[in-house]
Amino acid sequence: MEYPAGWLWVLIGIGVIVLGAMIVWNQRRRRLSYPEKREQDEVVKENYREGG
Repeated sequence: MEYPAGWLWVLIGIGVIVLGAMIVWNQRRRRLSYPEKREQDEVVKENYREGG
């Protein structure tokens, strides 16, 4: 009879990879500093007001 421990390690490995990818994605998304983000938001608002 085969033990399911091998599949458990595969699932743990996949979970670690997914968690790592989520952490990296979150860090890249938060890379803009507050003044840069504020400036970017102002540009978006201005474009919205102009209709384009």
